[in-house]
Amino acid sequence: MEAHTSKAALCAPSSEIYKYSRVDSELNEIRVAKILPGNRTEPLICQLSSVFLTDNPSYEALSYTWGNEEACRSISINGNNASITDNLESALRRLRSPDKIVTIWVDSICINQEDLTERGAQTSRMRSIYRQADLVRVWLGDSGEEGDLAWTLLQDLDNASEAIINDIIGDYSRFEQFQALKKLFRRRYWFRVWVVQEVTLGRDVSVYWGEHSISWNRLYAICENLKHLKEYLIRSFYPNDPTSVFSLLTGGPKSLTLTKRSFPTPPETQPSLLDLLYTHMSKHSTDPRDKIYALIGISNSLDTFGPIDYKRSIIDTFTYTARYIISTTGNLDIICICQNEDVKYDLPSWVPDWERRNEYPLHRVMGLHIRYPQFQASGKNYTAIVSFSENSRILRARGFTVDTIQEVSSKFWINGNHGNNVKVIQTLHTFKEWLALYLRFKGAEASLEEFNNTFCGGSWAAVYDVHHKKRIQLFCSLFKILLPGVEFSSAPSFSAATVESVEDQRATVSAASLRMHNKRLALSKVEKLACLAPADAREGDLICILLGCDYPVLLRQVDGHHILVGEVYVDGKMHGEAMHLKPEAIDFEIH
Repeated sequence: MEAHTSKAALCAPSSEIYKYSRVDSELNEIRVAKILPGNRTEPLICQLSSVFLTDNPSYEALSYTWGNEEACRSISINGNNASITDNLESALRRLRSPDKIVTIWVDSICINQEDLTERGAQTSRMRSIYRQADLVRVWLGDSGEEGDLAWTLLQDLDNASEAIINDIIGDYSRFEQFQALKKLFRRRYWFRVWVVQEVTLGRDVSVYWGEHSISWNRLYAICENLKHLKEYLIRSFYPNDPTSVFSLLTGGPKSLTLTKRSFPTPPETQPSLLDLLYTHMSKHSTDPRDKIYALIGISNSLDTFGPIDYKRSIIDTFTYTARYIISTTGNLDIICICQNEDVKYDLPSWVPDWERRNEYPLHRVMGLHIRYPQFQASGKNYTAIVSFSENSRILRARGFTVDTIQEVSSKFWINGNHGNNVKVIQTLHTFKEWLALYLRFKGAEASLEEFNNTFCGGSWAAVYDVHHKKRIQLFCSLFKILLPGVEFSSAPSFSAATVESVEDQRATVSAASLRMHNKRLALSKVEKLACLAPADAREGDLICILLGCDYPVLLRQVDGHHILVGEVYVDGKMHGEAMHLKPEAIDFEIH
């Protein structure tokens, strides 16, 4: 589902829009659209009527993206001339039967999007709507050449034998097919937050693009087969392009995996709202509030979060959610989430902005929550001790100061418009600067192992999970190859040795760059701690550990209170080590 606040769901002039009659959401009443038979070229005609979910009506449900709202197409609803988006028109024409009525639930037709009260109430019924549907139809859009090429590859991968897999591995001409599949897995559909709930709840799900169709279970099984081609993809097609491999192995259907942080068993057990937000924070919604509302129905917060309320402002919705999660879990990890690099809303510094913005640069900031094993900076046995101001804008959290930032490097920032080779060169130059700063600052106390861990934030679980302990060797060796004329006096003595192939070196550097993006190296005043800090980190910021937070944070003193700068990797302080000192805790007032 996609919800819009300022524009009618049906984009014809208001005099032509179907006039909605009231439905009683409290009695589980919904509308369904009966799409009358016709061929691909005949006008779309539908009849809208109401049914009660308690009567177990027979209907299908559509999962799709709205598409370009300015490009409207005609549809007849109960005899009234109205309009729908072009992508919805394509979907309905593809799914319409030539000889029988198709009864289907479609958000933009079946919900009066202009009635905020109804919209909130019907959105609360989404769980039941998709769970009770006989079939959920996923519409990815028209096929085009890329869709046809991807279909050919998917058919070959379907229950592929070892011989077929070997044939694919030995055929470089398959590159265009993999590129097409990557594009299919990067279509807008997969990046919409509502579709997570729609696909998860469907009892029977089929996927359509153009004339092609395949069951969800079959498509997912094919994606499982792709993992057998991981090394082949890295070596042959994408030697220094981890994002392409990532899209193929974890994109498309895999991107709608309910949660990457917990695996609820039995199936009726729902994951936490925080786990869902972590997993799907990069997805989009037209209404920013839907980044949260779209996940409530598949979380364990369904009965305790409260009503979905579109009359509540975006700021109040984000603040309410952060306070709710902190209060119900005793955990402060949510305050560490950084989704955007700009400031659009007047949010307290501890409240995450969930709206997905800043398509440029193409690389998002990668948080510490992706690391494995997971960090526990405040130890295993501590829960958050917090209170909130009456207006919920101030968080008072108990914790202690570890040290103060004394020196910071320049920040590293990937320009998303440049190719992979440029990204690798950028990363090598930054690595050189950071290493030189580290060696100068630490002097005789310098530890290459400490720097190896710090400059990209510990280990990580990702497609490129190799050579963690050899990062510095790989960086330095590749530096000698790609930048032979650049002086690198701070390079370790082993830097001239080629420890792996150039492809391995490029892969590790390219993967590390994503962890370094929009961050900087920071070093502390007293303990000379090495930190991977947010790009906004400054000298004088406090390295703090808050009870109930798995990650150290930077706090900045401003006018008698603190603001949150962000989470920070502090080598040697990520697994409760600071708690063994039994520090005296104080209450930080964070605005």
